[in-house]
Amino acid sequence: MKRINIRRITRTSQNDINIAREIIFDYTHFLYLHKSSFNDFRVISDKKNTQIFYYETKIFNWLPFSPVMKFISIKKLIHEKNMFSQAYINLKNKSITYFKCYLKKTDTHIKIINDFSLPVNKVTFLLRKIIVPLINLKMNVMWKEDEEMLNLRNLNNEKDSVYCVPSTFNLEEIKEHNFQKLIEDNFEPDFLFDIKK
Repeated sequence: MKRINIRRITRTSQNDINIAREIIFDYTHFLYLHKSSFNDFRVISDKKNTQIFYYETKIFNWLPFSPVMKFISIKKLIHEKNMFSQAYINLKNKSITYFKCYLKKTDTHIKIINDFSLPVNKVTFLLRKIIVPLINLKMNVMWKEDEEMLNLRNLNNEKDSVYCVPSTFNLEEIKEHNFQKLIEDNFEPDFLFDIKK
């Protein structure tokens, strides 16, 4: 399998790196802000600086109808470097995409740099000059939505607003809340298979 490496750089109109870092770390806005991009988004685990997610993402988010790709990803937050790294496994073909997002502050603005390493088949690789602009178009739709939220937080000086919506589906929390009640305390089997030697 071939790989296509893409670097995408955007620039904010403000220079508060704390707000910019919160935007790139925040996942709670995905479903309501990026409705055009995601069919579903669920948290499997969120502990300290490691997050595991399930995604259903639309390939062509600028069209009314689009094929959907499903992923599980693991994301590592590196606060001191204003950065995160992420790996996605495609649940259909098991290929792995790598992604790094980091911030660079200047005197007048902040750069948001996105580095992608995408696994592709031979046909897609041959057509990469056509495919990559389409990928960039998808990212541009999401950036416009993020930029609006970034400007709003900057306007209101929201520096500690990491969670901007009510709790997201979190499989780990569901397990912690329900396992004791359903398995440990009140489990009565409806069917029993007791295999004897």
